[in-house]
Amino acid sequence: MRKITIEKLVEYVIAIIFFAQILYLFYINIFKTKYMVDFDSYSYFEQAKQIWGQKTLNLNDYYYTTHKMWDSPLFLVVILYGLTKDIFLSVGISNVVLIISLILVTLKLLNDLKLKRVFKYVVLLLMFTVYQFGITDYADEMFINAAWYGVRIVELIILLDLMICVHLNYIDFKFKFLLIIEMLLLFISGMSTGIFAACCFVLPIFLYEIALVVLSDEKMRRFSKEFIIPIMLMISSFAGKVTNSALGLTVLDFENKDLVVAEDLFSNFFNCIAGLFKLLGWPSEEIKLFSVSGIISCLSFVIGFIILCLIIKNIYIVVKGFTGKNNSSYIRGFIASITIVNIALFTLVRLNYTADLFEYRYWLIILIPSFILVGKELQELFENKLDKKMNLMVLVIIVSLSVICLYRDYLLIKKDNCADKYEAVMNEVAKENLDVLYVYGEYFSTRVMVTFSNPNQEVVALYENAITDDGRDWIYNTLRMQKWGEYVKYDGDCMEYAGKVGILCDGSQPKQQEFYEHHASIVKRINDYTLCILDENCVDCKYGIPSKYCEKSKDYLDHGYEFTNALFVQGNCLLEKKKAAMIEGAFEAETDGVYSIKLNYTSKDSKIDDSYLYVIVNKKDGTQEEYKVSLENNVDSVTIDNIEIKKEEKYLIKIVKNDNSEIQINSIEYEKNSGNIQLINNSDKGKWQYTSVE
Repeated sequence: MRKITIEKLVEYVIAIIFFAQILYLFYINIFKTKYMVDFDSYSYFEQAKQIWGQKTLNLNDYYYTTHKMWDSPLFLVVILYGLTKDIFLSVGISNVVLIISLILVTLKLLNDLKLKRVFKYVVLLLMFTVYQFGITDYADEMFINAAWYGVRIVELIILLDLMICVHLNYIDFKFKFLLIIEMLLLFISGMSTGIFAACCFVLPIFLYEIALVVLSDEKMRRFSKEFIIPIMLMISSFAGKVTNSALGLTVLDFENKDLVVAEDLFSNFFNCIAGLFKLLGWPSEEIKLFSVSGIISCLSFVIGFIILCLIIKNIYIVVKGFTGKNNSSYIRGFIASITIVNIALFTLVRLNYTADLFEYRYWLIILIPSFILVGKELQELFENKLDKKMNLMVLVIIVSLSVICLYRDYLLIKKDNCADKYEAVMNEVAKENLDVLYVYGEYFSTRVMVTFSNPNQEVVALYENAITDDGRDWIYNTLRMQKWGEYVKYDGDCMEYAGKVGILCDGSQPKQQEFYEHHASIVKRINDYTLCILDENCVDCKYGIPSKYCEKSKDYLDHGYEFTNALFVQGNCLLEKKKAAMIEGAFEAETDGVYSIKLNYTSKDSKIDDSYLYVIVNKKDGTQEEYKVSLENNVDSVTIDNIEIKKEEKYLIKIVKNDNSEIQINSIEYEKNSGNIQLINNSDKGKWQYTSVE
């Protein structure tokens, strides 16, 4: 009987832990993806649904964040969603494919580096451990949920392998195949994220190749493959960027970051270093050291400390001038260059957005190659017969990873984002056969809930408080759809959209919910939510005269106007009795036009004798035009006609009550006087627009 050595036993143990972890991740992705969705990954799920629904990559009425997400498994998700109509299963299967791809390209690199099998398992286990999960955390960036960075890491590992193969002259069919794949991926990344991949992946490799010539005894290789390959890849990336711009697809991307001011340089650097430990699971909140969470955090710190020490050692070795002719030195040089360039970028560029701490997911670009350093370090200890150091390092890493896996995997499988409740509510709403559904409420949960919408229904998120369109700040007390990773087709005036409209309210904004309930023909309670079904749409995200695409608009004054001694009662604005009161709305015209403005109101008594509707237009020549009409008793509206307003001119709508009457303001209607007008359907369900007929 063949005797199993200690080395083989360790290898089998690590292999069992690794394969168990991979099977666990498969299970999470296939069966638990709907519980992973958060307000950030919502954009990914929504974009996939919109691409399939609109049958185009250049989406209408969808606003991107800092990238288009094309350098992710998005395209596979879209295809699977078209087949299954299940967005969660589609994302889950795509992530399984991503995990397999990560394993295959990593094994290819480790094989070319000639690592022993046991050390390959160590590297792979380091890569697929759930150090932490959640928004911008390790697992969600790598292999679950939206897996934003998964494909980028595939690109990075393929790049490292290509350059190792070039230096070792392993030019075969596999090399040529991977080169074509890498060029395609970098082209797509260029279209999706601009110069991100070129700066963070390819440029450091190219700089190291230059350093080999300038700083070592390497012969000049001006036109050799070692230079040509990085140049080809950078061209691929920049070609994607140029194609993006040429097609008019430009979005906020990597090159739009702000530089750090000089006085913040050192703090930004230390925040950057702290980001490594945060990515590996160090907690943001205070915890007790000897609690379970505290122990797990300490083990994560141990892994981070080992990684940081190896990063520093590697940079020292490379800078010192170790550039021998073997795969070990080349991989060290590539990783050192990637580390130095990216840490410089992290330090010089402001990457914390609105948070105090550096956005630590960027560390993945350094961290994943650093896992390979761990494998190389163990291999070198083994080859140098330093068994005690090697065994200690393996023991510390494997014990730490095993405990972290058990704890984090348990928490991950128990994660609950209220998916079952959201799904049940949205299934119930789908029975109403609405043309448009607005989901209105708290920012974070509303984005998640929209993900559970029926594939055949138009659903949009609506907020009172949300992030600005550049993702850097917050806007409060303004009814709007956020132009930051969202579908915002129905963000105009309420009169732009016909059809059966519903508003699903979560109760977080009771006054606005009361307004919708007052105007609803049907009000239904569904679990903790209220569904208001409207015969006439009153969801208004644009105020004042019609946009350039429309001829009519209507304001209910629930937003966009300032009140003095006026309040909302049962969904309408009330100018209080025996008090001077005023309502004002200041706007800017989008286009030239001559307008009629009609005020709809209800007199609560017969004492109106000193109340007016004003329209004040600030002309481009510096003059001011004022239009005025008196409110009267026993009528329900007054109108001012022939108000001329030019594009970009500012105008003020003002309702003034100076008498002792009590007046209920119902709405203000605006109409462009453009003569022969024909209402046409623009073929988008529920959306109508007016056009002039010559």
